[in-house]
Amino acid sequence: MQNKYPLKIRASSLPSWPDCPRRGATRLLKHEITEAGYTLRTTPNGIGAIVGTSAHEASNYVMTSKKTGLIYNLPDAENIAIEKYREQLSGDMTWDETTPNSLHGEKQIAILVKSFIIEVAPTINQPENIECLRTATIMPEIINSGTSDTETAARHIYDWKYGSKKAFYHGQLGDYSLLQKTHSGQETTAITMCHMPRVPIKKTYPGATIYRYDVGVCERIAASTIHAIIRDVTQWRETLKPETFIANPMSMLCSPKYCAAHGTEFCEITKSI
Repeated sequence: MQNKYPLKIRASSLPSWPDCPRRGATRLLKHEITEAGYTLRTTPNGIGAIVGTSAHEASNYVMTSKKTGLIYNLPDAENIAIEKYREQLSGDMTWDETTPNSLHGEKQIAILVKSFIIEVAPTINQPENIECLRTATIMPEIINSGTSDTETAARHIYDWKYGSKKAFYHGQLGDYSLLQKTHSGQETTAITMCHMPRVPIKKTYPGATIYRYDVGVCERIAASTIHAIIRDVTQWRETLKPETFIANPMSMLCSPKYCAAHGTEFCEITKSI
């Protein structure tokens, strides 16, 4: 599988890969696809991702404070998140019905940060690794990496999600677990995903939901998805044919807003309709 571009598989890409491998390929292999003669579209940054990144900044502050024994507070956490938010409001980006403008975004971030501090942070004991980046070489030219939000001294992995809708992230969290085990040689004891939903400010915030995932299930889903990615990429590099990656026009994200292949020669389905 020799190639001038090493295959870098990120844990965060695993949950969406089965939804549409061809869309996933445009992110994983952008340079290879364009060098093969295909033109890909540029997709804008969505406001949902920006709100989530900003709220994560506050979560990191809270967990780092807990780890070091420092006192954290809501005003500081909100300011950290809002500052990160304002830094990102530039360039090509899109608003949506949930967050139609910057003021709504700031109010939503304040709600999410408060939810994390009140509902989530008190449940986490002995946070040890915050925003922990780990990498593993699967083969000389295949690198797997992932950055978990928080891992405790008891090897309990936590992940924060701030999306508008509930989704399933077993593959991503399973990969964090596999990477943790590769580096420490010890089993992950538990995996928890905490969802603080981004909702319109006119709606009542429903509160955080905490999901406990089965470690074995997550690890198996992660491993099978990684194997599927390696299989598809290997075939692509041998043929340079888009059909080596399954296209899913039934995906909720099959649109120019979310997919760089939509309506291009790299996706004959959306190109033909």
